Order: sequence, then structure tokens, then C-alpha cells
Amino acid sequence: MDGDGRWNLLLDGLAGSPAEGWLRIDQSGPTGYAAARGASFRPAEAPGSSSDVALGAWLRRGAGSAEDQGMGRVAQAGLLALYGAWLLFGYRWHFVDGANLLFHEAGHVGFALFGPTLHMLGGTLGQLFFPIAAGLHFARRERFQDAAVCVVWLGESLMNVAVYAADAQAQALPLVGGEIHDWHWLLSRWGLLAHCASVARAIHVLGSLAVVAGVGAAVAMAWPRSAAQPEQATGAGL
Repeated sequence: MDGDGRWNLLLDGLAGSPAEGWLRIDQSGPTGYAAARGASFRPAEAPGSSSDVALGAWLRRGAGSAEDQGMGRVAQAGLLALYGAWLLFGYRWHFVDGANLLFHEAGHVGFALFGPTLHMLGGTLGQLFFPIAAGLHFARRERFQDAAVCVVWLGESLMNVAVYAADAQAQALPLVGGEIHDWHWLLSRWGLLAHCASVARAIHVLGSLAVVAGVGAAVAMAWPRSAAQPEQATGAGL
């Protein structure tokens, strides 16, 4: 069978007649056209053959995966919104701060060679660096909802820093890795020890803004959007 014969047989198998076959391929867009064109380079098979069934199953799996991903984004945004609300209205030390503590201590080590001020500030810089770096990593790969999660993490880490800064004068919090309270040392050096509550409040506000921004971005990206209606083919375009 020559190429034209196989092409006509393919169209007949898709729609029952050549004219209807052309119309359906045009409505299905480039994917449908490419599939039909690729089929013309191999022997045509009867409608309902194993290749047709396999193609239909593959297409159904693809659509299901996209739907599952959409539901996953909605679930992730919902959980992030609940977590963000808890951070804003009832923040307490929790498991995320355990990771923050590790990054805090790593920051002290990393900035130890840059003088005493950066050595003391390095703990705070370290625990803020990692959520920023992770967010940029996801953003560069266009995983923007994951990047939004990192923005919320950054806000949470700032809230943790605010608690530490607020304790600068009282020094009631237990210390890890030494006897020097970072923020007592820093604010004393800067002449702001008496204003530690105001400094802590400002840091907490920055953290709250980051949490709101991250949650808002995640919800916006997960919000269902109506699919664009495909243009109907007309006789003039054939």
C-alpha cells in the first residue's frame, strides 16, 4: 500500500470517513497531528488494535498525572496555609528550629575567620542562608511552589531569630556551643541592648511578612484555573 493509501486508511479508522478524520486531527492540535503523521510511516492497523489501546491508555495516564499534580499543589498550599497561620498567631519552638539550629552553628563556623562581629552574627546569617539558597535552587528549576515553601521557611527562621534577640538582655534561653549569647554580644556592641525588644519585634515583623508572602504565592499558584477553550476548526482553515 502506498503512502496515500495508508494515510486514508488511518483517517478512516479515526473518524469513519476522510473528511471527519481531517476535522478531528485539526481540533486535537499539534499532538494529534504529530501522532497521525507518525502513524503514516508504519503499516496501518485496524481500528481497536493493540497500538490504539496502548496509545489511549498512555494518554489517560498522562491526563491523570497532571490532575494528580494539581491536587498535590492544592494540598500542599492548604497545609502551608495552616502552618503559616500557626506561625503568625502561635509560633513556638518546633522541629523546624532543630534544623535551624544546625545551620546556625554551621554559620558560626563558616564566619569564624572574618572577625568577631561576623563570627557572632554568622549564626543568624547561617540559618537564614539555607532557606534562601534552597528557594533560589527551586526557582531556577521553575519549581515555584517549592520555592514558596522556602520563603515560609525563611519567615519561620526569622521568627526564631526574633526570640533569640528578645532574650538578649535577660539571657534566659539555654545556649548551645558556648557561653556567649550572640545577640547580647551584638546589641551591646551596637549600643542597642536596652532596645532588644524593639529589635526583636522588627525581626518578627519581617518574618511574618515572609510567611504571608510565601503562603500567598503558594495558594495563588495552586488556585484552579479554567482551561482555555480550543478554537473550533472551520472549513476555511482546511
